[in-house]
Amino acid sequence: MKTTLFTLVILTWTLPAFALNFEVTGLRNTDGKVTCYLYTSEDGFPTEPKKSAAKVTVEISGDKSALCQFDDVSDYKGNVAVSVLHDEDKNGEMKTNFIGIPQEGYAASNNAEAQTFGPPTFKDAKFDIEIVKNQTLKMNY
Repeated sequence: MKTTLFTLVILTWTLPAFALNFEVTGLRNTDGKVTCYLYTSEDGFPTEPKKSAAKVTVEISGDKSALCQFDDVSDYKGNVAVSVLHDEDKNGEMKTNFIGIPQEGYAASNNAEAQTFGPPTFKDAKFDIEIVKNQTLKMNY
């Protein structure tokens, strides 16, 4: 019994938490940083980063790509969505023009496209976190 319990404890301790990986491609330059936001519901997606469940900010590589990795997402279940910001001026916010059109790069999971007069929807960007672990996202400008 002690051996079985000890083995169970060791296996639990050594099992890796699963991660989500998003390769972001098509950045127009290496200025600034890339931030990826994980949303567990449509509330705030993608325009209210403070409502995201998690965020990762990473450097941009010389080939104008970035890799966002959410290290431990084992607490999240069901449908989630990711939004991405190429924060060229490093101010932590999407820069827009006077009518609200983005002036910095953006992307969403599933490469969901912006609507005619608005950002991508959670419905188009959502995926099952228990099935999908990796995506390649193309930055839009």
